[in-house]
Amino acid sequence: MAGLLSDAGDHGQAEGALRRALEAGEKADPLPHWLPDAYRLSGESAERRNNRQEAIRHYKRYVDISQTNAIDYAPVMKKLKDWGVELGEDE
Repeated sequence: MAGLLSDAGDHGQAEGALRRALEAGEKADPLPHWLPDAYRLSGESAERRNNRQEAIRHYKRYVDISQTNAIDYAPVMKKLKDWGVELGEDE
């Protein structure tokens, strides 16, 4: 849903949907299969707002819970490395 809203240009609604999805997903056990993508989309949203710290936080969580063979894993890792982010460090 958030991806569709964002694609339609409704970034405010998309951010609200993503926030609710992240909260619900983190409470689930096991974590839902869609949660990594929600974190990636949240990172992109924060990046669009020029909030790099929030983008880094969301991208790091994406890396933590995503499959290493996920289609967006390598590009997210590259972005974090280009930004000088060392994974495993405390924020």
